[in-house]
Amino acid sequence: MKPLSQRLTSEDIVETVGRIDNASIAAILETGASREELLQAFAWFSQESNTMGEARHALSGRVEQVYCILIGDSEFPDPR
Repeated sequence: MKPLSQRLTSEDIVETVGRIDNASIAAILETGASREELLQAFAWFSQESNTMGEARHALSGRVEQVYCILIGDSEFPDPR
């Protein structure tokens, strides 16, 4: 098993979230997120509800960016 802090590969993303389009995979890779950050974002995505949607402000950084990509929201914060 790879360390959670290791940089993601496209295979890691598909293994974690299932099949998604190549543009989303590329966008997730561009965030520089770790496997741990992908897992956190996917946990939020998997349990999406109105309550969690309202609590979205609890997410930050790369986790929030990956979450926004997963929900199809192209307006995620740019840390640069």
